[in-house]
Amino acid sequence: MAPSKTAPKPTPRTTPTAPVLANTPGDQKLTVTWGAVTATPAVTSYAVRKGSGSWKNVGNQLFYVFTGLQNGVSVTVQVAAINPDGQGAPGTTAGTPVDDGSKANDNGHTDSSPFANPGRDVQNLDWNDPDD
Repeated sequence: MAPSKTAPKPTPRTTPTAPVLANTPGDQKLTVTWGAVTATPAVTSYAVRKGSGSWKNVGNQLFYVFTGLQNGVSVTVQVAAINPDGQGAPGTTAGTPVDDGSKANDNGHTDSSPFANPGRDVQNLDWNDPDD
């Protein structure tokens, strides 16, 4: 009698686990980062949300910057990995945006940036010559 062949057991399919999050507060913003989540089937994208708001798909990037936040007010954000079996459990972090002293002008440059619009802005630079 020939030995019987047993088919290998398929790898169980599951939704992704929660990503581990870190955050960095800034002026009216919170930058959230996370490590890649592994799952079977593979993660295809990530979704983010602030508080209990709507989920926003952010593709495969491993960071997101929440903007337009109020300085001094804590905000809770969540990130979830998504695969063909669905959205996994979210990772959660909270942070408090702070005024870091750098205000962006209408060109997106901070006030301390050495940048000027020709014909419109004037930048005066003063420095001490170390040889004097």
